[in-house]
Amino acid sequence: MPEAARRGKAEPLYSVRAIAVGTVLGSLAAGAVMLWLNYRNLGYPALANRVAAFGGLLYMIIIGVASLLPNDPLLGVIFIALQTGVAYWAATALQARAIAYHQEQGGAMHSTARGALVGFLAGITVIFAMLLIGSVLASLTA
Repeated sequence: MPEAARRGKAEPLYSVRAIAVGTVLGSLAAGAVMLWLNYRNLGYPALANRVAAFGGLLYMIIIGVASLLPNDPLLGVIFIALQTGVAYWAATALQARAIAYHQEQGGAMHSTARGALVGFLAGITVIFAMLLIGSVLASLTA
């Protein structure tokens, strides 16, 4: 039984579908954010932080590999599919039962549209972070 259910607190969760849709729009970073939010809302902050750290590390590895490959739209689609598959698998393996229990107990769920919005905002945040890091590195080498 999730910790939040034992405490009588039932914050809304993101469904596996919402996590997958958000990942399509905003990369694995968005999926990790929604998994993190779900674990926080379920009352497992330490587990949430571990998932966020692992998701961030995996995302950096994916970006590193992608930066070594040629700029090809097909590869871009493959990387989006790969990230979405990883997020879907992680959400299913790590949280599907807790989400189902949450719903059985009458817990609220965030809409898939909200998951898409989180994905879009996470994607924009990642882009700005990369631009900032790139600008700082460029200024240091100039």
